[in-house]
Amino acid sequence: MKDETNDALRQAKDSQQDTSRADVVTHVHSGNKLTARERVDLLLDPDSAVEYGSIAAKSATASGLRKQVELIL
Repeated sequence: MKDETNDALRQAKDSQQDTSRADVVTHVHSGNKLTARERVDLLLDPDSAVEYGSIAAKSATASGLRKQVELIL
C-alpha cells in the first residue's frame, strides 16, 4: 500500500513539472513570457530552496490523492 501511494504521489508530482507540460510551456513562451518555475529559478540561487506543495490544491483533489496524502502525514 505504501509503495503504491508513493508511486502515485511521485507520478502526480512529475506531471506538474514543466518538462511534462510541453504544450503549456510552448503557449507561455509564445507570448514572450516565462513559466512560474522559470521566473523563480531566475530569482533564487541554485539549490537555495526546495519546492514544497507542488501537487497541492486542485491536482491532488482531482486525482484522488488528497486522502492518500493525509494517510501518509
